[in-house]
Amino acid sequence: MNKITLVIWVVIIFIMWGVILSIGFHKQDKVYLQLTADLKDVTNRYINKNNIKIKFNETYKIYISDLEEANYINDDTKIKEYCIDSIVVKKNLINYSYDFNTDCKDKE
Repeated sequence: MNKITLVIWVVIIFIMWGVILSIGFHKQDKVYLQLTADLKDVTNRYINKNNIKIKFNETYKIYISDLEEANYINDDTKIKEYCIDSIVVKKNLINYSYDFNTDCKDKE
């Protein structure tokens, strides 16, 4: 009977641990996904307003500091939290793709 009770408690602890971890990661992912979606929107507006022409299969790098100077970003606390320092925009056949470059030197 003791072995069965021990196994049940171990299984319950592992299940609770897994649920807590998945909730924590899920919330973090939502914040990051919303941040990147907002940055994509801001980047598109910046490209359109400044008449930046990116040819097919070419890339263009936009720094977060450029977006701040042009008043496209007001609150950059989340950006700093995720250490995003630039966005590389690549022109595909139909749309753009975005790479978010990070630099976490300040966090070390």
